[in-house]
Amino acid sequence: MLNILQISDTHLQADRKATLHGISTQENLDRLLAKIKPKIGNIDAIFLTGDISQDKTAESYCHIAQSLKGFKKPIYWFSGNHDSPRVMYETLQQCEYFYPLESLTLGFWQFLVMDTVNEDSNAGYCVENKAAVIQENTFCALLMHHHPTPVGSALIDKYKVQNPEILEHFLSQQKKLPAVIITGHVHGGHQTQFSTIPVVSSPATCFQFPPKATTLAVDPTGGCTFWVFYDNGTFDYEYVYL
Repeated sequence: MLNILQISDTHLQADRKATLHGISTQENLDRLLAKIKPKIGNIDAIFLTGDISQDKTAESYCHIAQSLKGFKKPIYWFSGNHDSPRVMYETLQQCEYFYPLESLTLGFWQFLVMDTVNEDSNAGYCVENKAAVIQENTFCALLMHHHPTPVGSALIDKYKVQNPEILEHFLSQQKKLPAVIITGHVHGGHQTQFSTIPVVSSPATCFQFPPKATTLAVDPTGGCTFWVFYDNGTFDYEYVYL
């Protein structure tokens, strides 16, 4: 059994006191980490699933490293549309406990990332990686920043994956399907399906977009997701909010 903490969409900035839509993203992260601190001792790893930065600065990535280093847990990350993959890599490779996530096997599970970041757009575009393979002898969770299916909010659904046929083609080439697709990006806990595969999106630590919002509005409550991956291929998750 594996216990994983998913943190997504922190949107930190070089100035720790900076706000986004009137909300201190650093303060919300700090408050959330303080709330969940008693539970972090039981986890095996932390996954950062994109949009860690809002302004693409090295300082913003240093802030996430400073916030999480005290937990002394391995932290695996990949970038979102607001991140700079280059700056993120150059900064976090110098930080203890931080590792870029592409394909990782822990216990009975493989955690495989599909890149959906196009640096010219905030929308998602699946990037085909011919070397990526779902292992037959493990259960797979496929991770991506952008959501591949609509969650019912016009505000965010226009930024979902724009080329789902790439994901469909990738899955058609595999000998087995992932047990679940895990995303960030939508700023809210949502559950949908891509074909027959469950899709679970995590709340953002900075703020949520209210369900079914058609114009920009934010709920200042930060959140995260605790995952349990069982040895028999099943999984469970819990959203935790401030």
